[in-house]
Amino acid sequence: MTKITISNNLKQLISILSDHEYHSGTDIGKSLGVSRAAVWKLIKQLNALGIDIDSVTNKGYKTENILEFLSKEKITKYISTQRLTLLDNFFIFDSINSTNDFLLLNLKENKNKNSVCFSELQSAGRGRLGRTWVSPFLSNIYMSLLWNFNFDVVQLQGLHILAGLAVVHALEKITKISDLQLKWPNDIMWNNKKLGGILIDVSSEYSVSCSAIIGIGLNVHMPQKVPEIEKPWTAINQISHTFYSRNIIAGMILDFLIAYLIQFTKSGLSKFLTGWQEKDFLEGKEIKVTTATGSFVGIAKGIDPQGGLLLATKNHKIITFNAGDASLQF
Repeated sequence: MTKITISNNLKQLISILSDHEYHSGTDIGKSLGVSRAAVWKLIKQLNALGIDIDSVTNKGYKTENILEFLSKEKITKYISTQRLTLLDNFFIFDSINSTNDFLLLNLKENKNKNSVCFSELQSAGRGRLGRTWVSPFLSNIYMSLLWNFNFDVVQLQGLHILAGLAVVHALEKITKISDLQLKWPNDIMWNNKKLGGILIDVSSEYSVSCSAIIGIGLNVHMPQKVPEIEKPWTAINQISHTFYSRNIIAGMILDFLIAYLIQFTKSGLSKFLTGWQEKDFLEGKEIKVTTATGSFVGIAKGIDPQGGLLLATKNHKIITFNAGDASLQF
C-alpha cells in the first residue's frame, strides 16, 4: 500500500495556518522550534500536496482555503444515533492509496461488519474504468462505505442511483444549492461540470449474502487550478463562495447514505426512481453510450426500474444499459 507520510511538523504548521490569517516565517519557526529555512521547506511540502499558500513579504504565509482535519467526533455529530449504531468500524487516515482499496483488502477481516473509511489524501485514488481520481490533501471528501446485505448480489443493481441521491440530498440540505444533477451512472454535476463521483465495488461469496463498497469522491475546497483534470470540473467552494466544514459534509452524506441503504434493503430501488428523474442530467439529451461491445448514439430516456439507462436510437428502438460510459453529443 502506497502512503505519503504527513510529518508532525507539517500537521503543526497546518494547525497554525488553520485560522486563515497571515503568520510570519519567524513566528512559525518559533512555534515549531525550527529555522525559517525549515518553515519554507514545509510550505513547499504543502504546495506539493495541492494546498495553495499565499506568501506576502512582511506579512508571512496564509492558506487560500480554511484548513481542517476530519474528525470522527465531529463527523458523527451529524449522524443519527440509530444509524450510527449500524457502523462497526470507523477509519480516518492522513494518507492512503485508495479508501475503496483499503476496505477491499480488509474485507475478509471485517466480514459482516459495516465499515466507513475516510482519508485526507489518496495517493492512488481511482474512478470508474481504471481512471485516476485526483485527490489533493485536506481539500475534499474521499470516503468509502462497506455495507453488508442479506440477499443475492444481483439485487444490488441500481445501487449507484441511491448513492448519488444521498450525496445530492445531503449537499442540498447543507449548502442550499438547488441545481445539482446526477449523470448516469455515477457523476454528481453542476452547470455541466463534474462535482463528484461514485465508485462501487461488489463482493459475494454466497447466494444469500453480499457486500458493497460505495466510494464517494467530492470536490469541496479544490485549488483554483488542477492541471491533472482534463474534463470540466467544479467544487463546492467555487459554486457557493462559502466555507463549509468537510466534517459536516462528511457526516451528512454518511447519514443520508445509511438511511437510503436501509430503505433500499427494505423495498429495493422503487422509492428512489422519482428522485433520480428530478435530478437526471442526461434525460432528453443526445448522448453516446460506450460499452465493452461498442458505442451507441441516441436520446437518453431516463432509467428503468433496475437503474439501467434507457436509450432511444434513431430507429426508435429502446436499448437498456446496465453498465457503460455516457457522454453528451455536441
